[in-house]
Amino acid sequence: MTSFRNHQDIILSTVVTCEIGHGILGDAQSALDSSRFEARGLMKSQAKEWISDHKDISNGLPSQSIPSLGSETLSLWRIHQDVKFFAELYVQEHLHMLGGVQSTKAPGELNLDLLSAAEKTRIYRAIYRYAMYGDLFHFDCDRHIGSKRGKIEFPRSYDQSLLFLCLFPAWQVEELSCINDFIQDKILEKWEEIDNEFFNKIKDDAASWDVHRNPYDSRWVLDFFGTSAKSAYHKDWQRYSATLSLSQLREVFSATGDNLLQVTRENTISATNDFLTEALNEDPYHESDEYEAYLEALDSGVKVQFQGDDIEKPNEAWLWAHQYKPCDYVESALLFPIGEGLRRCGYVFWDSRRLHDSSILDQELVLYA
Repeated sequence: MTSFRNHQDIILSTVVTCEIGHGILGDAQSALDSSRFEARGLMKSQAKEWISDHKDISNGLPSQSIPSLGSETLSLWRIHQDVKFFAELYVQEHLHMLGGVQSTKAPGELNLDLLSAAEKTRIYRAIYRYAMYGDLFHFDCDRHIGSKRGKIEFPRSYDQSLLFLCLFPAWQVEELSCINDFIQDKILEKWEEIDNEFFNKIKDDAASWDVHRNPYDSRWVLDFFGTSAKSAYHKDWQRYSATLSLSQLREVFSATGDNLLQVTRENTISATNDFLTEALNEDPYHESDEYEAYLEALDSGVKVQFQGDDIEKPNEAWLWAHQYKPCDYVESALLFPIGEGLRRCGYVFWDSRRLHDSSILDQELVLYA
């Protein structure tokens, strides 16, 4: 015990470093910093200044050494527990989609322990950056309404892409796309869970259906039930909810029954604004020198070689999806149709060995259906 007390700073710092992974300590520290904004969702000038001060995000390295024992280390550990919660949930729900060896395992057997260090780090990195995005660009309706008719400038989708997404190579932006799809899918899933709970309560009570009243005056509207209706008419709610903090999202995803209904009501509003989905569909490098270099590389017919499962390089599935052609600018989601299906299995997270085992890379690439 005395030995631990004498070396507790070093021990705890080492534990935190090993658990998070040294390659993304910069992301973890930046996510911790952004979680401490006085109000989530910065004005454009504030976001630009903060991002300029955190350029180390782009290389994943820490801006400083892990702090010694104290609130910083413990806070870093706590935020990582939220990140790990979502990573675990992601693996449980997506790993089996690959097929191969993992498809023979029971759902309870699919967990982070099955992943390589590189696979875990890729997922952690995307979730940390997803948290940062939410802290930077969350839309606060009260602040917007009080901004004296637009005198306070909030970043729109192009600004979000240019300021934040452009910090990262295209394949790391695709990691964010995968997490964005995952979070929005989970929000819709929890809404449907509320629907089922509500339906089960009223199905045996004829009076509660208000059958003698105009449908639009009853307790529920015709499109209340159904995935397509919610997706079509409540996209803004869904995308707003996706920018909640990790701790808020964790509360929503963990809740059930009446508690789920309560936390959903507390954290869901109708907010029309540009969120991550819109930012991902921007092309901020259009007509830039980097874009021109990309076009020249395409014209030259050069092929990109897979260089192994290094977290600082694209994985083999990303290269395969681009036919081993260069892709060095931020690729928009709209202009990469094949990505929509591949994102559902998190293709940019997995190692070459796992991808070959699943036979994904043996499939013929179909760019347009």
